[in-house]
Amino acid sequence: MLKRYVAIRGFVYQLNDRTILSLLPTDEQDKDIDILLGILGELESGTKDLQAEDSTILARATSSTRRSCYTQMRPSNPSDKPLTLAERAKKRKKTSHEEFNYLDCRFLRPTSNMCERFFSLAKLALTDHRRAMTPQNFEQQMFLKVNNWLWYVSDLVKAMSK
Repeated sequence: MLKRYVAIRGFVYQLNDRTILSLLPTDEQDKDIDILLGILGELESGTKDLQAEDSTILARATSSTRRSCYTQMRPSNPSDKPLTLAERAKKRKKTSHEEFNYLDCRFLRPTSNMCERFFSLAKLALTDHRRAMTPQNFEQQMFLKVNNWLWYVSDLVKAMSK
């Protein structure tokens, strides 16, 4: 909303309408708005960087923790004598089967609030009486419900009167 105001600020002052000019912020408040928009841009770029696919802050922390735990839990060799060739091969075979396979979660995106709201709306819309509805009708009704800001009841009355 502030971005829109900054974009049309010059045009609003050109209107010279007293009712509108009395509602506009002062010059000091305009400067504060510009500063806040600058800070908001920095905050937005920072959050985008943290949510990027190639951001591996959590992955680095978990892998370093996993490595340190693994080295602490590794059994030490009770004897000081060197292992024979057969013992080394047997030990290598044992450790090769104990590899940890973790799922790389960097590609998973967080579920947005809009999707969660949509699913809860769909859950509310699918009552026992409406379960026999065709998928096309359900899709159209959910589209209209989610995008209710695009149409009004007067639009519906006009469409039905035609």
